[in-house]
Amino acid sequence: MAKLIIKSRDSFGDEIIERLIVKKTVEDNEIIYSYNNKNGKGVIKISEDSVKIRREGKMTTELSIAKDRITSFKLDTPYLKKAFLVKCSRYYLKDRFLEIEYTLLEKNEEINKLTIIIEEIIN
Repeated sequence: MAKLIIKSRDSFGDEIIERLIVKKTVEDNEIIYSYNNKNGKGVIKISEDSVKIRREGKMTTELSIAKDRITSFKLDTPYLKKAFLVKCSRYYLKDRFLEIEYTLLEKNEEINKLTIIIEEIIN
């Protein structure tokens, strides 16, 4: 088991900090963190140039971010099903620390800018 702190901040000033106990595995040059919490289950897959975050519960989200590429964000709730494009502007990975900055786009229009930090905590 491992511990993660995930911090996210968007261009509207919203900030979220999550502390998670996760199962950590390494497969094919990818670090995989799996967890279950009150909001459902999730998987975070981190490689040298990309991250994929999938959450399932009352809503399902699937975020794919890759250095220097346009990728996707899918949102599926009981009220809304939507897909956005994701443009990564910063991807910094070192040891157990990842910082990403990206823009959500809908029909080439900027919807939001976000920063996510994922850090594995060693006790």
